[in-house]
Amino acid sequence: MKTTVALAGILLLMAGCTSYYRITDTDTGRTYLTTSDSFKQMGSNNVVNFKDNITEKNVNLNSYEYREMKEAEYKADLAARQAQVPPSQK
Repeated sequence: MKTTVALAGILLLMAGCTSYYRITDTDTGRTYLTTSDSFKQMGSNNVVNFKDNITEKNVNLNSYEYREMKEAEYKADLAARQAQVPPSQK
């Protein structure tokens, strides 16, 4: 019983953890910001699908690199880049 309760507590803590990513399209050099909530690698060829939090659009990439960011770095970068996006692209 104690093991089940402890495991449930750990799962709840893990579910509340969000990871932050900067993804670079290695074909174009364009970068995107996303979180673990929408970042999904699919299949053996590692296609990635995610919601770009700068433009709020879904993106699929075949050739990419990503790195995890600290929350404060992510939020600062996101705010700065959203301020630069013309309203017509949002």
